[in-house]
Amino acid sequence: MNKKVSFCNKLFINSFITLILISPFGSCHFNSQVSFEELSNSKKKHPDTEWILKILNYESCCGSPIGTGVQYWGYTGDQFANNRPKTIEEAITMYYIYFLPFVKKYPNGAKERLGDFYFNTGRTPEKLLLFTSDLISLSQLKSKESFKNIWEKNKIDLLKKCREKGFQKKIDDAKVRYYTSISGLSYETTWEKRIFMWD
Repeated sequence: MNKKVSFCNKLFINSFITLILISPFGSCHFNSQVSFEELSNSKKKHPDTEWILKILNYESCCGSPIGTGVQYWGYTGDQFANNRPKTIEEAITMYYIYFLPFVKKYPNGAKERLGDFYFNTGRTPEKLLLFTSDLISLSQLKSKESFKNIWEKNKIDLLKKCREKGFQKKIDDAKVRYYTSISGLSYETTWEKRIFMWD
């Protein structure tokens, strides 16, 4: 396990931990750090709940660009202005609705990495996979273009690659290339730990 992310992983596995988190926008919010075992049985039955919870707990502990926690388990975008989650179960349910449909077809190992990148950046799993395989450039990954034609031409091969041993590391390496290209903010402060929290 990467030592740099061990403190966040401990937050994830320990029960009944609550942090007072300071938002980068200057206000305070209480976000509960919840373990998988603490969730209701209905939530635990969903096969993707555990890794979704890990993403949301990461947002609460250190998801901001300066490494502090963010409000509402990461649902701070304008699109959620009128629909902020009030509990961790609401936050998980929102992930099921707004993000999981875009990654559920991918195998475990790739799914959570793609899902976290989409949640954090808004860039689709398909674009990250194209970038991972050097089928689009970094500037193209950052663009608003979908590259649907390139995806359709290569999707069968890319879906196969997602199941190959070692491809998860290639996804991580692609995310390193993306996050280290963002100027003015410290990669080591938050994004490095975010990328390698699956190790």
